[in-house]
Amino acid sequence: MRILIAIALVTVKTINLSSTPSADTTQPAKLYKISRQQFLDRYGVDDTARAVINYFFLRRRIAHERIVPSSIVLGVGVFLTAFFAKSLAILGVAFLTVPVMIFSLAFLIRSCTDFTKFSRKKLLQTLEDYFSGKGVAGVLKKRIYHL
Repeated sequence: MRILIAIALVTVKTINLSSTPSADTTQPAKLYKISRQQFLDRYGVDDTARAVINYFFLRRRIAHERIVPSSIVLGVGVFLTAFFAKSLAILGVAFLTVPVMIFSLAFLIRSCTDFTKFSRKKLLQTLEDYFSGKGVAGVLKKRIYHL
C-alpha cells in the first residue's frame, strides 16, 4: 500500500512540474481547438468539407455518448464482483456480471479509440490535406458519401 501511495505522489509531482508555464508565453493558439460551428465557418467552403466536418463531429459525439454508460456499467460490475464475490457466486449472478464487464470494457475501449481517431486535430489535418489537393482518404470518402 505504501508503494502505491509513493507512486501516486511521484506521479502527481511529475504532472505538476510538467504543467508549469515556461518563460516563453508567446505560443500560438492551437488552431484545432475550435467548435463545430467555427470549423464550418472557417473550412466549410464546399459540400465535401462540410460533410467531413459533420462526420468527424458525429463520430466524436457518438463515442462520447458511449464512454459514460460503459464506464458506469464497468464500475458497477467491478464493485459487485469485488465486494460481493462470495454472495454473488452463491446466487449465480457472477456468471452474469463477468460477461457484462468484458462487453462493457470492449465497448469502452472502442469508444475511446473512436474519440481519439476522430479528434479535432486529425480533422484539421484531413481538411488541410483536402484543401492542398490530396483529397479525402478512401475509407472516409466512402463513409461521408453515405451520410
